[in-house]
Amino acid sequence: MEFRPYWELLEELGIELPDTKPKETRKPAETKRPGAAPREQVLQYLGGLIEDCTIAGQKAWIPADKTVQVDRYTIPGLVYVGDGLMSLRSFDQTEPCLIRPKLKVQCPYPDYQGTQMSYSPSYTQMRPASRAAYLEWLSTGRRKPVAISYVWLFFYGLERRVFHDFLGLKTDEYQTELDQIIAEVEQLEKLYGDRSYGISGPFGHKANSFLDLCRALQSCPLYETLNPFEASPLAVQIALGQLLQQGRSISADWAIAWWSRLGKRQLKLAATRCFTEFQALFRVRYAQQYGEGLKVDSKVNLKLEYQPMNHSFGRSVPINLVGLPDVTQCSGKLSRVGDVVESCTIELEPLSRFLGRNPNDRNSSAAIALLPSVLLSTQGGTVVKTLQQWLEKQFLESQTIVISGKELFKYWSGVNAEKLTQPEAIRLSHLLEQFGYSMEPDPRFGGALPTVKSNIALFRSGVNAENLSSDYSAATLAAHLAIAIHRESDIQYNLESSLLTFATLEVSEQQRLKAHLQWLRQEKPTLKNLKPRIELIAPERRSQIAKFLVQKFNGQPTPKLVQLLEKVYDLLGLDSQSLYREIHDRTTQEPVTVRTATPIQGHQIPPAPAEFALNMTLVQSKLAESKEISNLLAEIFVDEEIAPKTVAGLDADHTAFLLTLSKQTHWQRDELTAIALQFNLMVDGALETINELAFDRCDEPIFEGEDLIEVNADVLRELLA
Repeated sequence: MEFRPYWELLEELGIELPDTKPKETRKPAETKRPGAAPREQVLQYLGGLIEDCTIAGQKAWIPADKTVQVDRYTIPGLVYVGDGLMSLRSFDQTEPCLIRPKLKVQCPYPDYQGTQMSYSPSYTQMRPASRAAYLEWLSTGRRKPVAISYVWLFFYGLERRVFHDFLGLKTDEYQTELDQIIAEVEQLEKLYGDRSYGISGPFGHKANSFLDLCRALQSCPLYETLNPFEASPLAVQIALGQLLQQGRSISADWAIAWWSRLGKRQLKLAATRCFTEFQALFRVRYAQQYGEGLKVDSKVNLKLEYQPMNHSFGRSVPINLVGLPDVTQCSGKLSRVGDVVESCTIELEPLSRFLGRNPNDRNSSAAIALLPSVLLSTQGGTVVKTLQQWLEKQFLESQTIVISGKELFKYWSGVNAEKLTQPEAIRLSHLLEQFGYSMEPDPRFGGALPTVKSNIALFRSGVNAENLSSDYSAATLAAHLAIAIHRESDIQYNLESSLLTFATLEVSEQQRLKAHLQWLRQEKPTLKNLKPRIELIAPERRSQIAKFLVQKFNGQPTPKLVQLLEKVYDLLGLDSQSLYREIHDRTTQEPVTVRTATPIQGHQIPPAPAEFALNMTLVQSKLAESKEISNLLAEIFVDEEIAPKTVAGLDADHTAFLLTLSKQTHWQRDELTAIALQFNLMVDGALETINELAFDRCDEPIFEGEDLIEVNADVLRELLA
């Protein structure tokens, strides 16, 4: 902060003084007014008065480490005591806060309640009983209960000391005393901060403004000493200006304070209810976008004024913070901060809703499971620590384990005790990666969600997966179909080696595939509910999967195997005739081992046929017979994949609407509007009705989005089950 001499301020304020015009611009007819003094003489006179007043103030000021005796009271420092100290606005009036030892003090009946005090307290104009109460309060350390008028009178002296006596001094000349004044006002604010004095408002409000400017005068910048979430708007503005002045970027915490305090915006409920998590998440997301912080450049300097309560000043005091930029002029950069605030708030809404219903379960595994993934390792507490210890114990002798959902839920469970929702499962997957493990199936890539009845494969992984290739999806589908066929036909597949030749996979995907195979064998897969997965596979890749299933099984085809392969071909959308051709090619190309009999003595073994071949007429007849049996069974039994007429909880129209939307994973809103009209439904109402049912059953919605509506496949399967 920079102070300037009083006479320079008179010039800047435009106070009209005699002889102020240059001689060369004065009209010839213009003459001096009688008795008018030259400009330099007036300024010199005023300067002398100010200097005399300042000297008198210095003589009257009692430092913090000194005491002074007034009547029978020993007064500690930080007060003005003496005579002749003038008011700053009038040279014929005495400074209001000056303690004048010669004035009468009535000791027996001090006016502690301040009933005899005027609206603008002045020691000179106070009655003796009031002076006695004031001096006693000062002598006992300024901490006892007293009328707020006496606190204001003491405060007047501190205002004069800082905003007048320190005028023109260097920082190091008043730094120690300034620190003492700040400490004193902080204590007064704690004791008397919420007490009012007339229309002047609470003492605490003015004390805080005074403290903000005093701290700005200190050598240590505000951004190093203040908590941005507790600082006043003025302090935030000064601290940010100091950051900009020194070419520093704005850190995450000061960015939040900038957005909320100076932008006059309020954090939403999710951010305030989960503020610790919000603060940690904001730091992460802010760093992801802006590194060490947002760079801001303001060409406008900060202009401040302080309105003293001490009526000795008679006007506001301009505060010239030299070269300090005004961050409030950078609204464009502030909107970027707001974008990060909004995104973090949305991420914390699931946790906020849970805590709203369960305020005492903040440290439960259900609450921890709702944390954004990036916060799990830092905000997870004992839940995450216990899970990590359990994992380390499980992997002492193995690289891959398959565990039941029931066992996993002892260490990681969600809102629903029976299953994890998709967000909860995804957070678990991210947390495992931070510990060096992965899971299969992985919910991040469309894998089934863990339940108490399902199994999960966990394996050590050195690389964090961002996405999986289409080859991996095809390989896992082929493995699923092969193991399902094996379970129903006893046909064996040599999957570990065959799948690696079938699909070109990265090393991390090969490792994941091996874990997936172990999980499949424990899970005992069937041929049900595979259509959503198959639809994600390209048509040409489906043909390759079908050929793989025919070519890679061990042994000869049986009618049961052919029947299962026919069903698989139908699921893959392939013609069954191509199945017969693949079987024919396999059987004709497969080498046949001919046993050589050991000759028995005295007998001649007839020569073996020159060539052995299958009777394809007989094969075709057997296949045709198998096809007839399949058709007959299809007429007798209901196909287990046919959707029910209605979904429990929905009427026929809403069920038809839901089944129509299950045909693909994403819909445009215009498309849904047209579909809803076909069933005499309003699209928003229909989506809300089905989502309510999804929340009741699965604790998460089935439809999400505004213009582009996403269908949650896991919730859909649950509703249609």
